[in-house]
Amino acid sequence: MYTNADCLTNKKLDLQLYINNLNPTPDIIIITEVNPKVHCKGLQESEFNLPDYKMFACNIGKENCRGIILYVHKFLNGVCVDFQSTFSEFLLVHIKDNDKCLLTIAAVYRNLSSDKNNYTFLFNFINDLNNNTTNKLLIVGDFNFCNIDWVTWTCSNKHVSKFLDCLKDNYLLQHVSSPTRQRGLQMPHILDLIISNDDFIEDILYLSPLGKSDHSVLQFNVTINLNKADSIKFNYCKGNYEGLNNYLVGVFSHIDFDNIVNANEFWSLFLSCVNDSVKQFVPKISNDSWKKKSSWKFPISKECRELVKKKHQLWKKYQHCRDNNSLSEYKTIRNRVRKETRKILQKTQTDIAKSSKENPKKFWAYVNSKKKSNSFVSNLKIKQTDGSFKTIDADIDKANAFADFFETIYSKSSDSSKNFTISIPADIGSMDDCLITASAVLNKLSEIKINKSVGPDLCTQEFYLSLAI
Repeated sequence: MYTNADCLTNKKLDLQLYINNLNPTPDIIIITEVNPKVHCKGLQESEFNLPDYKMFACNIGKENCRGIILYVHKFLNGVCVDFQSTFSEFLLVHIKDNDKCLLTIAAVYRNLSSDKNNYTFLFNFINDLNNNTTNKLLIVGDFNFCNIDWVTWTCSNKHVSKFLDCLKDNYLLQHVSSPTRQRGLQMPHILDLIISNDDFIEDILYLSPLGKSDHSVLQFNVTINLNKADSIKFNYCKGNYEGLNNYLVGVFSHIDFDNIVNANEFWSLFLSCVNDSVKQFVPKISNDSWKKKSSWKFPISKECRELVKKKHQLWKKYQHCRDNNSLSEYKTIRNRVRKETRKILQKTQTDIAKSSKENPKKFWAYVNSKKKSNSFVSNLKIKQTDGSFKTIDADIDKANAFADFFETIYSKSSDSSKNFTISIPADIGSMDDCLITASAVLNKLSEIKINKSVGPDLCTQEFYLSLAI
């Protein structure tokens, strides 16, 4: 999914509503013009975090730049690429499958007021990028070329004609065929482009703008062979605990516990029986199934979903009719949608505040989401023994590189170790007998906080409570 936000600072709620109303949820989101046109100094990347997405960004909060953000779903392996170019407003990300790069995504913004040299910088960037890419290449962004006839691939402007020549020389395809920007009753233009080095773009949809922007949201599919295996977990909420209890009663009745004197042996046997019962009576569920419930992370009412759907329909009608009545209808529904997003945020914050005493973890998670960025360590360049530089992008290689560096600057203390003698009393004594009852165990299990992580046995509190009851 791609859009020109025309300042994302006041549209993040609209973006969350937009994402959760799409089916399926987009795997990759590209946004240009993130910064406001004025007073962008001090803007932080952490302000634009989205749940379940890794964020890559450039020029956020930088003066005289509009900023670009690229979100990659956490189940995809996205790696930011350091690419040297005189063209400044771009962001390059590799989508990898293990160590193999399947797709190179370049998010681009060309400022309409940039000088003529920027044309040359852009053309050189496209040439270099295409020449250095051996896999599938996708270039998406706002190029601000408003006078191109994409049916005939012609333009009266000589500088823009060179852009078309650049695409032709590199055998690149341009897939957008309908206007992407329309302000008022002005002539609509194709400013936002989807460019690729092969025909792997399908099903382009021109959806209504984000918030009060006048750029359409482009939703499209990219066909790549990605081996994305969903992780599997137990769905304890739908377990057959009556059958599980009966199974364990039968198993435990045939075990001679009196002959087990070692605590570790007893625990291993117990855990083995429990795990076998879980596999038989608790169903499994794909860990990626949250995408089927788009209202889980950001709750949306049925009425709100209908408003968003109507907003898309009215935008399409406005693009076709281009009259004041259709524009007025669209703005009315658009404003109602924005009002609903504010209500959702207010309710979310109120619920977090009310539960802060019982569940402070939820409160601090929300606070940290506003303070910390989801962006990751970019590619590292390390100097090798022969003097050449090597670029590393795998997480494990980055961790090892940092570890090797810290080892080189670590100062070992002088050998001043001393021998310590630990004296153990001869008469330690014995522990008194203790009585453990089922009710006492149930009470202790009931005190476990439900929001805490599982222990070494990987079983949740709900499971043990059901087992005890």
